[in-house]
Amino acid sequence: MLEVRAPGVPRRVLMLGWEYPPHITGGLGTACQGLASALARRGVDVTFLLPWLHADEPDDGVRLVAAGIDDAPAPYGDATPAKAHASARSDNTRRARYAGNMVQAAARFAASAAKLAWRETFDVVHAHDWTAVPAGIAAAASANAPLVVHVHSCEHDRSGPSAAPEIVAIEQAGFDAASRIVCVSRYTASVVRKHYDVDPAKLRVVHNAGPAGRVRARRGRRRIAEPVVLFLGRLTYQKGPERFLEAAAIVSQTRSDVRFVVAGTGDLYHRTIERAAALGVGACVHFTGFLGAADVARAYRESDIYVMPSVSEPFGIAPIEAARHGVAVLVSENSGVAEVLPSAITFDPHDSADLAAALLRVLSSTRLRKRLAQRGRTEAAALRWETQAKNLDAVYGEIARADGESL
Repeated sequence: MLEVRAPGVPRRVLMLGWEYPPHITGGLGTACQGLASALARRGVDVTFLLPWLHADEPDDGVRLVAAGIDDAPAPYGDATPAKAHASARSDNTRRARYAGNMVQAAARFAASAAKLAWRETFDVVHAHDWTAVPAGIAAAASANAPLVVHVHSCEHDRSGPSAAPEIVAIEQAGFDAASRIVCVSRYTASVVRKHYDVDPAKLRVVHNAGPAGRVRARRGRRRIAEPVVLFLGRLTYQKGPERFLEAAAIVSQTRSDVRFVVAGTGDLYHRTIERAAALGVGACVHFTGFLGAADVARAYRESDIYVMPSVSEPFGIAPIEAARHGVAVLVSENSGVAEVLPSAITFDPHDSADLAAALLRVLSSTRLRKRLAQRGRTEAAALRWETQAKNLDAVYGEIARADGESL
């Protein structure tokens, strides 16, 4: 098992995950890179196993290894099949739905992880989300090392009452096998305690952060002169796009000048467009489809308010990015990001009238929008991956001390 490392000897960590920037379907890959690269800067020896590589991943001190699963599906939302990535446009537009064969792909990924863990020496095996749990269990057994399971979201967040039993079972197996369960927020830890059989002593909270560096200030006249309210995320049950549209319908009865932008794609894409038409807001709601990084930044710069209406959001990196761009942020009260972004106004994600009231309040006061933007920028700037990597490394050290005491 994990040995107590001598001073100056780097910890050897095998991380397992399904995606890594720039090819991502949501916040999972961004968080994986943020933590892994920050750990590497701390001197931790990080090997990150992925189903496939695209040859354009960043050189950020993390050793990336491909499992060779070229036909693996995307983890969540829409994604092009892996074999098409080489010829895909730079914005990596996604079309194929996340499907049931993910469970089989996760099993194949586990076999590759076990082989890698057998060939090399690792002190910790760290699995990100359920897709990597089978691989984490197999690799930890092969390496005779402790397992850390990192919960970026669970099936009850993503699917609510329609949670897939086979995925819930995989998550539970990971929690049973793990020495520590790292949750991205206190909110997520509470969801895990509610829906799974876990030892609370295993749970630790390590929040996510946002990208480092300064954001370019807005310059010149915007393309859209009217107030803009932005939804940016996967169009899935979890993200609550229907509630966003219902709130837009209420707001438009009072403020006909407001424009609503829905940026993203997902399994509810066409249904969401149809819902906008049924609510009579088709003229004031604009659907952009999937946006690449440059277009995402442009969307933030063109917006006055960012809304995250998720039914259940373990964290939410997009609100941090919006805050960094000086956008007033409204988030679901069922979200982890509210724990680190106190300036964000929260609302009941099941009550479109509550969201509409919050929107009208912010839209009616330029002074309030500026205050929210200023505070949000300050709070977002304080969220650094280096801090969260330090917290995660402390979890590794905690396991090491516990194992050392048991010898």
